Amino acid sequence: MASILAATLLVVGLTGIALAAKKPPATGDYIADLDTEGAYQQGAWTVVKDGGKREIVAGGQYNGIYYPDPNECDKYNVPLSASSVPISKRGKFRVKDRLTPSGTSTAIEVDWKGKWKSATKVVGTIEIASGDCRSRDDFTAAKVPGG
Repeated sequence: MASILAATLLVVGLTGIALAAKKPPATGDYIADLDTEGAYQQGAWTVVKDGGKREIVAGGQYNGIYYPDPNECDKYNVPLSASSVPISKRGKFRVKDRLTPSGTSTAIEVDWKGKWKSATKVVGTIEIASGDCRSRDDFTAAKVPGG
C-alpha cells in the first residue's frame, strides 16, 4: 500500500513539474538574432496580453514589427505590414506577409515562424524572397531584461 501511495505521489509530482515548466510567453520587449555570422538586422517586437490572448505587436520605440533580416533579399529593412501576430496557446506563431516598400515595385515575401522554448526564449525560422533571391535562416530571440 505504501509503495502504491509513493508511486502515485511521484506521478502527481512529475505532472505538476511538467505543467509548471510550460509557462506562457512572457509579456514585454524581445530582440531576435540570426543564428549566422555576418551583418544582419535584428528583429524587435513586444508581446502583449490582450483579452487573455498573447500577441506580437510593435514595440513603443518602433513603427512596426521587425523580423530578423539577413539583408540578402530585403535591402529595405521594412517592418511587417501586419499590426499584430497572434501567439497560439502552445506558444507558436507564424506570419506570411507580402511587402512592397513605398516608392518601389519590389515585392518582398516573408514567412516568419517561431516557438517559445521557455517563457522568455523563442526559436524559429525566417524565409525571405524577392525576385530570384531566396534566403532561409534560423533565429533565436530573448526577452529584454526589464523590457
